[in-house]
Amino acid sequence: MGRLGGTMDRMPEPEIRHLLLIREVSALCREDWVSVLKSHAESARYGSSVESAMNAFHQAAGESPGFSSVSVRRFVDLHVVLHQDQVSERRASSRFESAAEHLRGIDPFLIRAGLMLCESTLLENELPGAQGTGQLVFTALTVSGAMVPWPGLGISPFLNATSADHLKLCRAVQKTGDPEPWLLYFLDGVARQCEDLIGRMARIEETVQTWKRTLSAPRHAAALLLTEKLAGNPFLTVRGAAAQLDAAFTTAQRAVDKLLEAGILQETTNQRRDRIFCANDIFAVLNEPPRVISAAPWREKEIIPELKLLEEPPAPPPRHDPAAKLPIPY
Repeated sequence: MGRLGGTMDRMPEPEIRHLLLIREVSALCREDWVSVLKSHAESARYGSSVESAMNAFHQAAGESPGFSSVSVRRFVDLHVVLHQDQVSERRASSRFESAAEHLRGIDPFLIRAGLMLCESTLLENELPGAQGTGQLVFTALTVSGAMVPWPGLGISPFLNATSADHLKLCRAVQKTGDPEPWLLYFLDGVARQCEDLIGRMARIEETVQTWKRTLSAPRHAAALLLTEKLAGNPFLTVRGAAAQLDAAFTTAQRAVDKLLEAGILQETTNQRRDRIFCANDIFAVLNEPPRVISAAPWREKEIIPELKLLEEPPAPPPRHDPAAKLPIPY
C-alpha cells in the first residue's frame, strides 16, 4: 500500500485517480461505468445515483477512522444512497453500529478494516446490499485512515474475481470464530489490487505524456489541454470540450479535429450531430479484466478444501435394520 500511495502522490494527473473511483462507484451502484462516463461527456453529469453515492463517499472518507457514531452514520447514509433503500435505514444503523462496536480497538487499522469488510458480507442476508456498502466503506476507510491518498483503494475487482472463495472464507469466520484464513485472503487481495492499480495508473499516465509530446507545438494548446481531461474521462463531445476549455464551439471543434488527426480520439457514434469520441488507448486500460489472481496462498495452505468439509453436514449414523439378514454362523 505504501508503493500505491507513493505512486498516487507522484501522479501529475489527478484526473486519473478520479476516473478509477468513478468506475468503482458505478459498479457498486449497479450502473454500467461506460454509460456513466458517456453521460458525463455529454452533460457533465454522472447520473443521479452515482453522483449521490460520490457525495456520500466524500463525507464518509472525511470522517475519523475510529468507527465513531458519526462515521457509522456516514456508512448508513452510504448504504441508503447506494441501494436507494430508505426502508431499511434503521436496521442498517443498528447492524453497522453493532459491527463497529465489535471491531473497536482492533489494531492495526488495516486488519480492522478487513474484518469490517467480512462483517458486512455476513450481513448480506439480513441487510441486502450490505456487502457492496462494505466494499465502498473499505475504500473510504483507506482514505480516512491515511493508508493511501484520495480516492483510496477499491478492492471490489479482487473480491468479484474470487467471489466463491470470498463467501466461503467469510462463512468460515462465522462458524469457527477464527479470522486468520479470511485475513490471509484479504491481505493478499489488498496486495494484488495495489499492484493492479499501480500498473493501470502508470500506463494511463505514460499514454497522456506521449500525447503531450506529440502535441507540443504552441498552436496545439487547446488540444493539449484536452489530453489532460481525457485522463479523467476517455469519452468526449465537442460541446463538452468547449465547456472544459471555456472556449467557443469552433475552437473546441478544431481541438477535437486535431486529436482525431493524431489518432488520439476515435469516433464511436457514426452520426453527423452530437458525436461521441473515445480515447481508445485509455479505454482499453480501463476495460482490461483485473490482474488480481496470484498464487492464491490461502489455497496453497488448503484452507478452501478444509472449509468445504466444514460446510458439508455430517453423515447420519447407520440405523439398525431388523429385517437385514444376519451373518450365517459357522
